[in-house]
Amino acid sequence: MKTFIGIGVSLASSAVCVLDERGQIVKRAQLDSKPEAFNVFLGDLPWRIEAIGLEAGPLPQ
Repeated sequence: MKTFIGIGVSLASSAVCVLDERGQIVKRAQLDSKPEAFNVFLGDLPWRIEAIGLEAGPLPQ
């Protein structure tokens, strides 16, 4: 299954949403905004990642 990942990045934490090919949410998480947290989360996904989109700004909620 192909998956698409959306990440809302802020200073302290980031919201992550994983969608399947039909646009259905298959997993959500709130992560620390540190590379190690993303490596663990993305590395544990059992699906192929097709694309990752980021939303970033001065202080996104």
